[in-house]
Amino acid sequence: MYTSFEISNFRCFEKLKVSPLERVNLFTGLNGVGKTALLEALFIPGTYDPSVVFTLGSIRGVEPLKAEPGAASERPWTSLFRGFDESQPITLAGECTDGRRIEVRLSSALSKDELRQLHYMVRTRKQDQHSAPSSLTPPLVLGLQYSRGDEVRRHYLLVGEGGSQVYPLPPAPPCPIRFLPALYRYDPKAEAELYGQLLLQGKQEAVLEALRILQPKLGSLTVIPQGDRTMLYADVGEARLVPLPLVSDGLLRIARLFLFIVYQSGGILLVDEVENGIHHSVMPKVWEAIGKAAERFNTQVIATTHSRECIVAAHQAFSAMKGYAFRLHRLEEVHGEILDVTYNQETLSAAIEAGLEVR
Repeated sequence: MYTSFEISNFRCFEKLKVSPLERVNLFTGLNGVGKTALLEALFIPGTYDPSVVFTLGSIRGVEPLKAEPGAASERPWTSLFRGFDESQPITLAGECTDGRRIEVRLSSALSKDELRQLHYMVRTRKQDQHSAPSSLTPPLVLGLQYSRGDEVRRHYLLVGEGGSQVYPLPPAPPCPIRFLPALYRYDPKAEAELYGQLLLQGKQEAVLEALRILQPKLGSLTVIPQGDRTMLYADVGEARLVPLPLVSDGLLRIARLFLFIVYQSGGILLVDEVENGIHHSVMPKVWEAIGKAAERFNTQVIATTHSRECIVAAHQAFSAMKGYAFRLHRLEEVHGEILDVTYNQETLSAAIEAGLEVR
């Protein structure tokens, strides 16, 4: 779990530090101030794999660019660098509750020594696998350096005529981090499999309790395969089970949110526009359920919103709970610099009572 996080040269951020981070955090701010970019920055240290740059495009609903060696087209990662300037690396660093510091550096301006080592690495792999190497044209190489405590790893994304490859092959992700984007694309098979895993572990009740906030008639969820399709079906008191997407969009959003909170035990869940599809009248109960599930399964939740009702509901829910493990952050641009303005329980309560703008 992050206790603070620093960003340099990423998207709209020249430098930004967010601190302190609690178990549950909510970020607000004007359109274009960088809320989604902040979530992207937090997401990148969850992998050793520099091809994560393609994932960021899909999160925003943008198809990744198809770069070709020698072509004048924009590289797939150029937009990640502030001002589209790749001469300076992107640095993302987080302090964790275990006392260790995670730092990731993304750079396309590699030194001659680093390029020489990469050439050797690719040549060796070619001999081992009898496969043609990707182009090593310098503009089409992105390096990722991952540091955590005494561990330091370097991996490289190469874009060539045959597509993209990563050298050396990255191991399993170091940190369990998931991103629930605002542009939600329902994947029935993946979510049915995820729920199936929770059934095997006996953790499904936490998801069902959250869903009953929106649909009190919900009895259970069932994983049903039909041909090449597998989907979650809900028992809502009808004559037959109903496919979960047909019950309500809000229920689908809540299902995915809590599937991830429970499944990401010990990890981090990032949620863009957390209020989407949820009626304001049930938001206090939703936040209460988020708080309880995040504590029970040791999951850190970092979300964004544009809704004052969502902020007030979160404050009310956590004020009624022991410990107030919640922090509101407002990103503000001041003289061209983006700052993190934070609200603890007392300052947020005073701001809400005074009718001050906290979105």
